[in-house]
Amino acid sequence: MGQIALLHIDGNRDRAAAEEDVLLWSPHVARGGWVVIDDYNWRYGDGPKQAGDALLERWGEGAARAFAAGDCLFIQRAGACDRLTQPRRNLALNSFLYRDRHDRQQRYG
Repeated sequence: MGQIALLHIDGNRDRAAAEEDVLLWSPHVARGGWVVIDDYNWRYGDGPKQAGDALLERWGEGAARAFAAGDCLFIQRAGACDRLTQPRRNLALNSFLYRDRHDRQQRYG
């Protein structure tokens, strides 16, 4: 099986089903590829949120960046060059978007 560049998980919102989708498919995501977990911020349950948080914890340093937008969680798998050239970012979702915007402003003015 080839490597997946963009994995979009939009399945059953039950915790067990969401975790199974993530466990079965996330190992196939290529370095530098993305996992998008739909319904991460779903008001009627937290299956996708728990599955996404577990993936972030499991990947640890293997996650280059993560952020929530709309009701989705986006996680980029670290590539070979990410570990060597980019500083480790704190993956706390509540502050990621601000820091990323702040970093770009400092770099590019």
